[in-house]
Amino acid sequence: MDPLRYERRRRREPRSRRRLIIVFVVVFFLIIVGSFSYAVLFSPLFKIQNIVIEERIEDSMFQSPFPPSLGLADSAVKDKLLTGLKNHINDLDFTFLPHSLFGDDHLFGWPSGDFLAGNTAGDLNAFFDAEPHYKAITIEKKYFARGLKIEVAFRRPIGVWCTSRMNADETLIQQGNSSSSKPEGSSSGPSSSAPRQHESECRWFDSRGTPFAAAPDVAGNLILNVRDLSGQNIDTEHPVLEDRLMKNFISVAKILEEVDLPIRSFVLRNAELQEIETDPSLLFLPVFRFSVRDDPEFIRKGIAELHKIGLHKIADVDFRVPNRMYYRLR
Repeated sequence: MDPLRYERRRRREPRSRRRLIIVFVVVFFLIIVGSFSYAVLFSPLFKIQNIVIEERIEDSMFQSPFPPSLGLADSAVKDKLLTGLKNHINDLDFTFLPHSLFGDDHLFGWPSGDFLAGNTAGDLNAFFDAEPHYKAITIEKKYFARGLKIEVAFRRPIGVWCTSRMNADETLIQQGNSSSSKPEGSSSGPSSSAPRQHESECRWFDSRGTPFAAAPDVAGNLILNVRDLSGQNIDTEHPVLEDRLMKNFISVAKILEEVDLPIRSFVLRNAELQEIETDPSLLFLPVFRFSVRDDPEFIRKGIAELHKIGLHKIADVDFRVPNRMYYRLR
């Protein structure tokens, strides 16, 4: 044999072996990837077998006796929740593969984590916009149980916020004209001091001041309610008051109830002043004015002193200056 040809063949054999090894590795890798893809996409291992929906109960101050119809006791609410979630996740990609590749009955077709209304980085914002009753949703994947656990928190209404196009100046003029036109000694009914309404829009609001659902136009002290005459528009994306101001306002209402003044009807005349007052149409009670900029805890002692004087003798009380109380007798 030609030594030169033998040498060439000897050098060629390791290359052929390397090529066979490479081909074998590639084929083996493709088999593994194909098997894994089949298991993920088509086998029942990742198919959703059950979905558990639970409600997360959150304490709410001044729970309204007439909230919107909410709760998971009704199966129709659960069905609507699932349908809404499926409709809004169809166009989202939660893995490196498109959602449409998995479908609604696949664990990889669902997101997981905590989603808050207005703070979801785009994932479920469309759902929260369409369903403003929901405050938060937590989705947890149970791979071994082949299921989903969905925990929802509803927005719990604490009161009704009503806006009106009448401004504060018009209200004061109307009240002045109404009182001056009354003959001396005549009785004054609620209509003489209550502001006349123009195209009122009322919404339930939660403890964070977020309006979220249409509400009836209420008055009186059964339900916490605010008559907003400041001219601001309310929408589901912005709270009616800043968080700190809303906390102080709720504290005012709570303190009034604790000191035997169950007043739940208030008027906001100018949002920029950050001041609120009790409804002047409440008979036999003075008009209380508060600033929601500051902690209202100091009003407890002041109201205790007013009880000693007799509330029926007092026309109005001013708590707008911190740690100060001014009042005027009738």
